[in-house]
Amino acid sequence: MSKQDVYVEMAQAKIDETIARINQLKAKAKLEVADQKISAYEQIEKLEATLETAKARLAEIKGSAEGAWEAMTDRFEGLYDDMSASLKNFLNKG
Repeated sequence: MSKQDVYVEMAQAKIDETIARINQLKAKAKLEVADQKISAYEQIEKLEATLETAKARLAEIKGSAEGAWEAMTDRFEGLYDDMSASLKNFLNKG
């Protein structure tokens, strides 16, 4: 075996190793993307549940007596502020 043949084998081994590492990175990236999707869907479900609660609170305010609705606004505003902050935080991660 000539020196050139040995070098070609070594160079091919380096290329093969690089291909294996790239494939490993691709697999890792797919897994990370899947994990991010799961996390995103979980956060969306939480936001939708909070939205439904906000809608219910608004319905309570609409259906309350003239003097009682103002006492309910703090609960709605707090819930809305939390929901807005969660949504903003979620969107800023992406």
